Amino acid sequence: MLGASYSFSQAQASRWIKILRPILQDSLKILQLLPQRKGNQVAQVLTRLKAAQCFQDVTERLVNRAQDDTTQKEFYSGKKKSTP
Repeated sequence: MLGASYSFSQAQASRWIKILRPILQDSLKILQLLPQRKGNQVAQVLTRLKAAQCFQDVTERLVNRAQDDTTQKEFYSGKKKSTP
């Protein structure tokens, strides 16, 4: 997608990502803005920044369904399907 957006080849896009990713990571670390996964950590960052706006990436990830029927009923509703 990145290559197509900027008229790069896939190889060029991959090269730039490899070069720029560590710089981005270092910058976010210095600013104490690395991505957080736990709600209380996100709250701490937002409080520190006194953020008026917050953008969240809430991409869903596939989770393997439990094989045990009791556990499966507790955590899996069966309403979402991953097939088109």
